[in-house]
Amino acid sequence: MDYIKKLIGIVVGLFLVLVVAWFCSFSLKLDLNWYNTLSKPSFAVDGDVFAAFVSVVYFLHVVVISRLVTGKHLSPSMVFLGVIGLASILFNYTFFTLKSVYVGFIFILLTFVFSTLLQLRFLLKDRMLALYYLPIFVFNFYCLLVTGFIAFSN
Repeated sequence: MDYIKKLIGIVVGLFLVLVVAWFCSFSLKLDLNWYNTLSKPSFAVDGDVFAAFVSVVYFLHVVVISRLVTGKHLSPSMVFLGVIGLASILFNYTFFTLKSVYVGFIFILLTFVFSTLLQLRFLLKDRMLALYYLPIFVFNFYCLLVTGFIAFSN
């Protein structure tokens, strides 16, 4: 029975992550000429390294969602993850498609706020989940710093 629960958790996690990833890629219209003209901080990584980080973050989201589904700890954690997913989609759209760095910063700030709430909840409820989520939290903080630098220096 545990095997079935874990399998359901993995399927749900994969499905939700793929939905958010699809919407993010659908909403992303990257103009490299525009992006390359922006001032970026010295700690900003190049596109290939960033893509690798995003892949790890997607994988860890599957692990976290799977554990939430398996442990039946869906509320409010899944709501927080939903807000984070929606804010990520809107960040891609506003920052890269509309080229609005300030509105993009607001959405990445929203992502970080809910990421912080989620990390705190996991620390209180399930330390293993907090450990799985920690690299996602750090990644969201990094994105906040880079986006904030771009927004306020361009």
